[in-house]
Amino acid sequence: MRIALLVLSIVLALPCAGPLAAEIHVPADQPTIQAAVTEAGDGDVIVIAKGKYKEDVTISGKSNLTLRPDGAVKVEMRGTGSFNDPAIFIDVSNNVIVQGLKFKKTKGDAIYVANSQATIDACTFKSIGFAAIRLQVTTGCVV
Repeated sequence: MRIALLVLSIVLALPCAGPLAAEIHVPADQPTIQAAVTEAGDGDVIVIAKGKYKEDVTISGKSNLTLRPDGAVKVEMRGTGSFNDPAIFIDVSNNVIVQGLKFKKTKGDAIYVANSQATIDACTFKSIGFAAIRLQVTTGCVV
């Protein structure tokens, strides 16, 4: 009887647990990092395959999102070449983690964090146009 009640309570609690975090692989699941960010829900992990990515990525209104390479591969972010656009812009987001990416030859900022909480971990920066990491109106950022 107790086991039946325990199983029933677990089954009834599952719908309340919320969605599980997903891994979104670039380019296998989404063709670009921006497409993966747009598709991502709270708690998701974007896993980026080896390569050079020339795109500007905006992360806005996300919580508990992680961007990281697929294992020990080299992922190089270059941005589109605009002086005004960072390679990664994090705005109005909580607990965004950017981990293990290489930023090279960006004309603007490599990472710009505004009104957000973010962790920048084990990233490298070379030949950056403006700031490697720019923080504006942020709290709780870890670099």
